[in-house]
Amino acid sequence: MAAQLKKDIEEIDHNLSELLSLELLAKRQHVKTLLSKESKRLTQEKSELLAKRKELVALESLAIASNDSSSPSVATNECSAKSESALGSVVVTNYMWDQTDDFVKIYIEIDKNYSLDSTQIVMN
Repeated sequence: MAAQLKKDIEEIDHNLSELLSLELLAKRQHVKTLLSKESKRLTQEKSELLAKRKELVALESLAIASNDSSSPSVATNECSAKSESALGSVVVTNYMWDQTDDFVKIYIEIDKNYSLDSTQIVMN
C-alpha cells in the first residue's frame, strides 16, 4: 500500500507540473481559472495522500517498535531527537510558481509537523 501511495503522489506531482506549464501558456482567463482550480484540487489530494502515507509509516514503525525488545520511551526519544536535528536550513527542490507582469508567487509544500512564522522564512 505504501508503494501505491508513493506512486500516486509521484503521478500527482507530474500532473501538477504539467498543469503549471499549461497555466503559464494559457491566454484566456477562463482557461487559467480552470487550470488553477484543478491545480488546487490536485494539491489537496496530494496533501491527503501524504497524510495517509505518513500515518501508514507511523503505524508500521509502531508495529516494528512493539516487536522490538527496546522500551517505548527509548524509541520515542530517538524519534524526537531526529525531528529536532532536522530543523534548520532546507534546500528546496520541489516547488511551483505563478507569475504575472507584476508579481511572482512561489508555492512550497511544507510538512504539517512544522509550524513556521513568516519571519522564519528567508530566501537567498
